Amino acid sequence: MWSLSDILFICTLKPLSFDISVDESEIEAAQWMPLDEFINQPFHQEDEMRKAIVDICIARYQKCYTGFGAYQVMSKLDNRVACLYFQDTLESGSSWVRS
Repeated sequence: MWSLSDILFICTLKPLSFDISVDESEIEAAQWMPLDEFINQPFHQEDEMRKAIVDICIARYQKCYTGFGAYQVMSKLDNRVACLYFQDTLESGSSWVRS
């Protein structure tokens, strides 16, 4: 029996402007809102996964979480440079070279 799983990638971006252009064929509505208002919506508070994602994004914004880092290594499988991605934290004090 096959087991299915979800893989989520969280990306933090900086807007080029605060003007919102809604493509009605893709989305019904969009708006900027204060972070507290966004966080306190039942939609996020009632779902453990969404709450964890928001917590990670807030930690990143507050510079308490650096996200995944990439460490370049030579692969013996194909003799090419590959990237090993791993979670890095400010507390870890790791000496990994980031690409």
